[in-house]
Amino acid sequence: MTWMFPLLLACLQNSVPFTMDLPESYGAFQADPQRAGTWSSTRADGLGKVSVGRFDLGVPGAQLDSVLEDIANRQWRPRVKELPESSLDRWSGTMSGLNAGGWEIRYRYNESMMAVTQQVAITGNYLILMDWSGPAAAREGMKPYLESLQLPAEWLPEPTPTVDAARGLSGNLHSPFPGSLSIALDLRSLEEEERIDVLVTYHPAEPEKEPIVSGDLAWRLPGAAVRLPVNPGDGRNDVRYSLNISESHNYGNAYGITRLPGDSFAALDPLWIALPMTLVESEELYAPPPWSLTVYHSAHLRCMTAKPVLTNFQEDTGVMTSAMTQLEAGQAWPFLVMAQYQQRREQEGTWWLRLDAKARTPKEALKARRALVKTAAELWGEVPEFTLASFPYVGDRVLPGLLLLDEQRGWFDKPIDGQLDDAPRLVQLARLIAQQRFGARLRGEGTADQFLERSLAEFATVRMLEDVEWPEAGTMAEELRQSWREREEAAGELPLPLSLIPVDDLYGARRLLSFGPLVWAEIEAKMGREAFDSMLQERTASPTRWSCADLEKDLRQRAPDVDWEPFLRASLYGRDLP
Repeated sequence: MTWMFPLLLACLQNSVPFTMDLPESYGAFQADPQRAGTWSSTRADGLGKVSVGRFDLGVPGAQLDSVLEDIANRQWRPRVKELPESSLDRWSGTMSGLNAGGWEIRYRYNESMMAVTQQVAITGNYLILMDWSGPAAAREGMKPYLESLQLPAEWLPEPTPTVDAARGLSGNLHSPFPGSLSIALDLRSLEEEERIDVLVTYHPAEPEKEPIVSGDLAWRLPGAAVRLPVNPGDGRNDVRYSLNISESHNYGNAYGITRLPGDSFAALDPLWIALPMTLVESEELYAPPPWSLTVYHSAHLRCMTAKPVLTNFQEDTGVMTSAMTQLEAGQAWPFLVMAQYQQRREQEGTWWLRLDAKARTPKEALKARRALVKTAAELWGEVPEFTLASFPYVGDRVLPGLLLLDEQRGWFDKPIDGQLDDAPRLVQLARLIAQQRFGARLRGEGTADQFLERSLAEFATVRMLEDVEWPEAGTMAEELRQSWREREEAAGELPLPLSLIPVDDLYGARRLLSFGPLVWAEIEAKMGREAFDSMLQERTASPTRWSCADLEKDLRQRAPDVDWEPFLRASLYGRDLP
């Protein structure tokens, strides 16, 4: 009876999970042998084809606009350039009730005009793709048939909750990293060989009882990394590898590293770090580990990372060693920037500028930063100052103990009241100063972590602008408050309770910066500004985490006469705008 197994397998492969009406000239859907997870139907004369497929993206949080641009750049734009009388137009609509987007392509093939309609939807980890190709004259007639697609229930997203029953504490909580990392980074070959060598040591939280021979621990290395032989002195949980870093990679993006022509180097995203395979394959989401970092580099360069760095110069080798002590768990993944820096001591403060950076009007930005830091201290108490440094092409970064300003964003050569993205540069600077307290120092816990960080930092931005002594700052604050309300009036109902919106949901993240600060404004109004500021001052007195349970406890202790339950249930754990 073994002959029945191939037949059964073929039947399973050809079973179609969706329904769709097609003209009689089209055949039945069949599993596409060239694309797993795809079913296709072809017109009898070969002049038409419909395909429907579902593909696992591997990770959640993919944005439809980004996916469509990627498809256009890789698939359609290069082809349209080569085809005669061709055009590429964006399409938007719905696919089986899901928000969808796509592309419509026209081109001449021999003597006929042909067309392609491609529609894309994203649900969770999955991408759903439907496309039709055929004569351009048949495209309008095919639209009702394409709209008849009905996807199976298992392909559709689960209904979004209207209430957060767990009150900001459910799901996707990051487990403590089970151990720590020590990293040694050798950058001495960076200029000549465009290579960096890395030694990663994993210190388990509970060291294994039985000895492990060096090299026996399985590691997940970065893509294209070359594993190097371990040295005799390496321990049992060490791995050495080499990464080729070319300065022709559009200023970086390889392994999360940005490399500029010459010797400026930044490693700000953890793609360059090897991890034990058991941790990578775990279903748990881990918070950043405790880590220490040692960097070997040329003596004319300065390395900056999370903590004050101890340096040691070896005259016989000409090598500078920069080492930092261990950063506490949960702060950030390992990072560093390295360049030829000059230290600037101004009346407004000390900062570090790359020698190659453009800096025509830096004092204005420094003076504004000093005024905002002073205002924040007056509102919520003193905190340790962050090191300020410049670096291009990496975006502005608020990292533990380090504020990195992107030189390409005009911080050092353009007026502070000029526009930057969606707001004046002064507003953007205030946002960074706010994130140093609410995000880098006081961190959120649970599914409401982004409300406790990003939304609070946005509200704190307005508070600083209202109090800082700076021309037009008060007007900017009022305009920002007004923009929150205008955005919410135009945005419609919140897609999820505020306490459940993840940062990787681009649409939801925008609401964290309008709906979220409006909730904080209502909290301040209910408890009073003095009690509100006192609460934040106590919370930011030392680096810590807090959850919605901690917030509720603070609110009830500091404003016991307020009935907090209906408000929190409606606007924080629900979707009602205050």
